Amino acid sequence: MINPDEEHFATGNVFLDDGISLSQLNNQSYEHYQFKHANGTIQKFQLNEGSAENQNVAINAVVILNAERYMNSDFGCVHSTNGTLTQVAPVYSADAKALIFDMSAVTEHFFDFNTLHYGDSKYDINFCDLTT
Repeated sequence: MINPDEEHFATGNVFLDDGISLSQLNNQSYEHYQFKHANGTIQKFQLNEGSAENQNVAINAVVILNAERYMNSDFGCVHSTNGTLTQVAPVYSADAKALIFDMSAVTEHFFDFNTLHYGDSKYDINFCDLTT
């Protein structure tokens, strides 16, 4: 979930470990990421050199809250670290005032997610259309 501020910016951290033992903390083999949202882009940054042992974790959905500004978004795609581009259609929920991306079409794991681009093709550059 992403909850942008008045400037339409958001940032947050994700910390992944095995959830069982302290060994990954002690030897710093956990994964630590930062996500940034701005201008129709959600980007993941790796903050440590931790192990990718937890890469079986998947992102099921991306939800942007207070998304009235994005209600007319008509394109979305995920760029993966391996170069794959996957289309993900944005769906706006007027009741929840949320823009929702179903990530079930994205076959990559959390570790492989790099960037999600989205927007309104009438006004925004469509980074998801390879023909433009």
